[in-house]
Amino acid sequence: MSNLKEVRTRLNTVKTLQQVSSAMRMVASSKLFKTQRLIAGLKPYRLALYNIIRHYQDAVKAEDKSHFFAKGKGYNALMVVITSNKGKCGAYNHMIAKKALDHEKLLSELGLEVGLMVIGKKGEEILLKSDAKILYVNHDILEEFNYLSGNTLADELMMLFTDGKFCRIDVVYGHFRNAVMHDYNAVEFLPLDAALYNSLPVNPNENLDIDGFDKVLLDPGAKEISDYLIPNFIKSHLYSLFLNAIASENGARMFAMQKASDNAIEVLKALTVAFNKERQSRITREIVEIVSGAESLSQG
Repeated sequence: MSNLKEVRTRLNTVKTLQQVSSAMRMVASSKLFKTQRLIAGLKPYRLALYNIIRHYQDAVKAEDKSHFFAKGKGYNALMVVITSNKGKCGAYNHMIAKKALDHEKLLSELGLEVGLMVIGKKGEEILLKSDAKILYVNHDILEEFNYLSGNTLADELMMLFTDGKFCRIDVVYGHFRNAVMHDYNAVEFLPLDAALYNSLPVNPNENLDIDGFDKVLLDPGAKEISDYLIPNFIKSHLYSLFLNAIASENGARMFAMQKASDNAIEVLKALTVAFNKERQSRITREIVEIVSGAESLSQG
């Protein structure tokens, strides 16, 4: 660039962008660490619940099992799509939306009429451009997500299922693996037959038995356990799905902001070189002009 002022302006702009992206990366990293701790803390509880319910299934008669295990009536399916309210997380929201549309096509091929519940403003913006049928939106839940807000949504989903409005409810979300890797999953949430396996907090090949759960006695009885334990299991499962989605979002944002910060540093280096060259060139020209002027005066 020939204009020194223009180079200096661009330098200041890129420095500001680099500082902002670096700060956003640190915030995302902090949120990711917090969510990872919640996921790790939830794992033993969910594993214990899984074992109890697995033995509960084996111990009770079919007619005594919870209605959440029964296949829903009708041909309407609900797909809960968990995206984010904020951007700057790379292609995360677009990939979730793509997974949702692919899964919608799969369910439609099974003869189901699919409606969507979209969680997150960014996902809604993307899916509104498609032919997807959006029935519900919920963005507020992501602002301060916690176990109680997750329970409220779980209660709503259980009510929709038990009232017969939907024969099955699936969830599309980002499944967290590590800070730089996550999967885009679509899992059956209700009824519980398939959802129970999908909710496993460990590798299916690992030993799932916990001491004390090899022989379970149902007391006070199957119905009482069903009325209390099954809804709690469903709530903890949804809570886990949201935690994974939030961790995946922050992991994607942390990675995207790191790349943005690295790119800004490279641009800063190039602009600094250009700035120094232009300044050196300007100083050289001024020296030449001074020397030429001095020579002219001496000759005059």
